[in-house]
Amino acid sequence: MSRLKPGDTIICHVRDLQIISPYAEYYDSFTFEILSSDNTGYFVYVPDYIVLKGTTKIDKNNIRALGINKKFIGCFVVYVPDSVIVCVKTILDGEVCKECNEFYHQAEPNQEDGSMICWNCKNYPHYH
Repeated sequence: MSRLKPGDTIICHVRDLQIISPYAEYYDSFTFEILSSDNTGYFVYVPDYIVLKGTTKIDKNNIRALGINKKFIGCFVVYVPDSVIVCVKTILDGEVCKECNEFYHQAEPNQEDGSMICWNCKNYPHYH
């Protein structure tokens, strides 16, 4: 599966308050927004109306470690490995700023390492 970025949405099956294999019998399917990723999966936003085991509340201490935008402080996330994603619902066209983690629609990488730094972070680095 190609690497997804923050803002992309995925669909996963849920049974007994857990995200399960796409091949197992399930009770419900939900769409989740990706907030961050690592080499084997994604941290996804869990809306208030969905109750899942293994969720983590985002606070000031873990937003930096997980690379999640600070607007999600107080929200819940859960880790979803690649192997349990049923399908990709949407892939956004754009990039996430390496400094502030804000998504910019139709932005392209502007750094040598393939990342993007937004205009605000380039011009006003002392605000971050």
